[in-house]
Amino acid sequence: MKANEITIQPVDAVNREAVIALKVDEKQSRFIETNAESLREMIEDRKYNWQSFAFYEGERPIGFMMVGAENQSERYVWLDRFMIDQNEQGKGIGTKCLRMAVEFIQTQYDVDDIILSLHQ
Repeated sequence: MKANEITIQPVDAVNREAVIALKVDEKQSRFIETNAESLREMIEDRKYNWQSFAFYEGERPIGFMMVGAENQSERYVWLDRFMIDQNEQGKGIGTKCLRMAVEFIQTQYDVDDIILSLHQ
């Protein structure tokens, strides 16, 4: 793997704390839950089968997403959380990771739509 190659890895016991340490800029914090809150929700809210993934640049986590609440009859899934660490913002990484997220979801879920939530 190249040092600056971006990959998507599942969040697990090995990388959990590093993913929790990722933070958005303070001005953005009111728009998204912390990664710790998202990981706790994933465990507590089993109804929606949330799955959490980290974006890695080389060996270093730089972002996070949580996907789930798949509705097979209506053919959609939620990209419920998506964040890039504050130290990595402004470099075009978020755009690249979002494109990767869409491609990843399309390969992992048999759906027609990806649903987002947002704060205006």
